Amino acid sequence: MINIDLPVRIGKLRASKNLSMKVVAKRIGVTISSVSAYENGTRTPSLVTLIKMAHLFNVSIDYLLGNAKDDYVDVTGLTSEQRSMIDEMISDYKELNLLRVSRK
Repeated sequence: MINIDLPVRIGKLRASKNLSMKVVAKRIGVTISSVSAYENGTRTPSLVTLIKMAHLFNVSIDYLLGNAKDDYVDVTGLTSEQRSMIDEMISDYKELNLLRVSRK
């Protein structure tokens, strides 16, 4: 049984990266018709293909399958120092939110 989030997420991620089906197909090693079938929900990608998609879109497999939050941060093209700064900022905001909740 296909996860109903998967086709939608694949399509949205592809569009957000401004990638054609042809480009995605080439990068993950499948046909254009396979990418189309993944996006319209008539075919489920193999585990190997899911891994390749996750790498291509810089998301987790859990995110693709709908088992993770909708929020993700695309850090493609950032240096390791910039990624560390973003991780630190996210941690700081999470801590701040916990403090706010505990004060209520």
